[in-house]
Amino acid sequence: MRPEDPAHRRMQRIVVARSVLHMVLATTALFVTYSLVPLGAFLSAGPLLRLIAGLIAVVVVLVWQVRRILVSSHPTLQAVEATVLAVAMFVFVFSLVYLAISIGDTESFSEPLDRISAVYFTITVLGTVGFGDIAARTDVARLTVAAQMLLDLTLGVVVIRLLFETARVTRSRKDQEPPPD
Repeated sequence: MRPEDPAHRRMQRIVVARSVLHMVLATTALFVTYSLVPLGAFLSAGPLLRLIAGLIAVVVVLVWQVRRILVSSHPTLQAVEATVLAVAMFVFVFSLVYLAISIGDTESFSEPLDRISAVYFTITVLGTVGFGDIAARTDVARLTVAAQMLLDLTLGVVVIRLLFETARVTRSRKDQEPPPD
């Protein structure tokens, strides 16, 4: 099929639509999980343990996503999906950590956090906009925010570049393969 062929364009639209659907479903599933996860066991672990466990989960998913990019017939779309999933997981991991810190010590932030305000606060830190309506007050909360800021830079520079560089290498490798008979 040639790129200018209407059937080819239709197939491309289907592939993109499927990719968008995957991103919406994955993000929705993460949000539902975040909304329903019981905090009991999570609260008994220290903030550093919570953060490490969450970040290990993000790394495991990223490794899985890199492997998917390497075998994908549409590596750039797969890299976009991986980026969306990584950012969503990152937001929900930090949201859970902030929520647990706030529940453990209501003075940790300028106002007590619930699940939604924890997501809001995480996104304002990720976006480095810091609206000022919620601020970290205790050392644990401030150190966690500082860790998120540093990891935000890593996510933005290293992880996203890794995903798209993997997609570029995969595309290049596929372009060099001889066409099937």
